[in-house]
Amino acid sequence: MLTQKLLLNFRSLALRPLAYSTTSDPKNEVFLERLTGKDEGITIVNMNRPEKKNSLGKVFMAQFREVLEEIKYDPKTRVVILNSKCENVFCSGADLKERKTMSQQEATKFVNGLRDSFTDVERLPQPVIAAIDGFALGGGLELALACDIRVASQKSKMGLVETKWALIPGAGGSQRLYRIVGVAKAKELIYTAAVFDGSEAEKLGVVNHCVASNPIDKSIDIARKLKKMLISTLSRRFASSATVTPTAQKWDIFASVILSRPPIIAPKMSEIEERFQKLQKQEEEEKSLLCNYELKTKQDLNQISDILNQFSAIFSQISAVLIYFRAILSHFWTIFSQISDILNQFSAIFSQISAANFPLIFRMVARREQLLREGKELSELDEEIGVTNAQKEDDWSKAAADLDQKFKFGANVLAENAAENLKSVDRALERKLVLIVKQKMGGGAEYSSPWILPQMKHREGETLRQTRLPAVSELLSAIFSNFNEFWTAERCIGELSGSADLSVDISGNAPFGVFTHSQFFDISRYPKPIAQKTGASGAKIFFYTANLAPSTTTTSSSSESFSVNPEDVSDFQWVTREEFWSTVPGTDYKKARFPDSKIMIFGLFSVIVLSRF
Repeated sequence: MLTQKLLLNFRSLALRPLAYSTTSDPKNEVFLERLTGKDEGITIVNMNRPEKKNSLGKVFMAQFREVLEEIKYDPKTRVVILNSKCENVFCSGADLKERKTMSQQEATKFVNGLRDSFTDVERLPQPVIAAIDGFALGGGLELALACDIRVASQKSKMGLVETKWALIPGAGGSQRLYRIVGVAKAKELIYTAAVFDGSEAEKLGVVNHCVASNPIDKSIDIARKLKKMLISTLSRRFASSATVTPTAQKWDIFASVILSRPPIIAPKMSEIEERFQKLQKQEEEEKSLLCNYELKTKQDLNQISDILNQFSAIFSQISAVLIYFRAILSHFWTIFSQISDILNQFSAIFSQISAANFPLIFRMVARREQLLREGKELSELDEEIGVTNAQKEDDWSKAAADLDQKFKFGANVLAENAAENLKSVDRALERKLVLIVKQKMGGGAEYSSPWILPQMKHREGETLRQTRLPAVSELLSAIFSNFNEFWTAERCIGELSGSADLSVDISGNAPFGVFTHSQFFDISRYPKPIAQKTGASGAKIFFYTANLAPSTTTTSSSSESFSVNPEDVSDFQWVTREEFWSTVPGTDYKKARFPDSKIMIFGLFSVIVLSRF
């Protein structure tokens, strides 16, 4: 049976030229890895069946036997290392799930194949090192025992555990173990199905070395030493002969293996002789196949040489074509250089033209940056005042409670009296607001407005001041007739308005805006010139913030008289923005009406809306 398997393997090698010099596919369950450089001559047999923990299945063993045959006839391989690519597992033994699917005849044939494969490992001409890092149970330990040298990590777990399932080690493990640890200790380990770690295995002599981790590194170090000593094939054969099991021991192991098999009837001597002659004939055929294989290899090498010569001729033609293209590219490069010189000349001419217009361009860019900056500041101011108004609304609500208490507005006061008193308060607050404007704007000859409107002209050539109608002065005079120097307030509001068609929204902490026209009716917030005032629209916008102290104002019980302390006005400042001016017919303003819902009331601080139609 072994001879038939060898014959099939020789045939597969003959059909696969140069197999001894190639590396197996890493996707296989068993593949070769040949080290290079200073470690050339060391070949690693990698077992890679992670989903089954490197269990010994049909495909696994078929690839394993193929790898052994490849190593056996490889003159470049001096040392072999048996390694696992699966984490924490060297070899978990037979694939028991696959074993259940086999018939008795198939199972017997498979176990015989395991024995033969492990014996082939033991008979390799190169020394074999087992790098054990993890579990090596049952057939896994039997495979390691067939190696010449064993290196294990401390976390490794080893043992012949077949007796747990009412089986005995069937791949030569029981025969090899007692040669290493002695008969008595071997019986104890097998009968009890004991599992021991790397340190204990080193004490028993099952492994040669125990390392903390990565036994593959230690195995490579040992392989380097062996490689230096076993330089030639002859020296490897002498070393193998010196360490191989003596003939008597071989027959002893063979007899033990036979006794462990199911009993069979011994054939007659004549049949044994016939089998021996048949084996001799098969060996001669195998030698003939080996010679034919070497001859086939030479023929294949000659074919490869011819193919390489053909490729060389093709590459020569390609090289000639590339040289031709290089000449064409050089010609194009010369043309592109001339075009580049012409473009540089044009660039110089354009630079001269740009230099003449540079001042104008610079002013345009500067103006554009200024407009963008002012627009950004205006938007930021919009958000800031919106937040401030909400805060001031709460402050005025609290101040309103104090005013209610001072003016004695309570539940015991009749509704009509409360309404009359509320009107008196509105008038008082209105006077106080006008006083704020008057106080901050100055009076008489000392009056100076920080907002002198620029003498911008609209389409008819009139300035803003020229377009103001006398009716504005009359209206303001009527409103401020009860105050001394009312003309100062008139002048203040008049300077701010700058137009006869006037719509002014004054609120406590809200924007103070003077519109040249009222195209947009929503005045819940001050206009956004950048976003809204385009085309035939425009406005000059003012903002003020003033912290008033109603609790410090003095009023009489009748709420008819009102006096203001100038110190009541604190943290007062005015802010102006860019003016956007255009002309719109006055008839448009007469159609403008502001809805009541848009009038803003902060506590008892009423909104005063001055409108002239």
